[in-house]
Amino acid sequence: MTYLFICLANSCRSIMAEAIARALARDSVSIQSCGLSSYPIHKMTLETLTKNGIAVTSLDSKRVSPELIQNADVIVLLDKTIKDRLLVPPTKFLIDHHIDDPMPFADDINATQAFQKTFDAINTLTRRIIK
Repeated sequence: MTYLFICLANSCRSIMAEAIARALARDSVSIQSCGLSSYPIHKMTLETLTKNGIAVTSLDSKRVSPELIQNADVIVLLDKTIKDRLLVPPTKFLIDHHIDDPMPFADDINATQAFQKTFDAINTLTRRIIK
């Protein structure tokens, strides 16, 4: 089974989901993430994952591709604007679940709280999906 988490930039939400899912998944499960675009993984993403005991090794930001879509069994969209911008074959199992992006608060005094809130929401969602 292959899970693909998608957000806008693959610098926070989908990266968090990938890392959390990897921590939960069995070896027979493949976990990947990507974004409609690709930006470097934000330092607060890595700090939040580490603070919550989630490994950050081998995480890599990448842009969505036809191959990633084709190889996925389950596609999880983490932003409400993606579904209308991405062609997902009807044969794919699609989960469309918006989670607020903490990036607008990345340089704010409340950045730590914003990223933790996003982590908590993604952790809850991912635990429901990965069994």
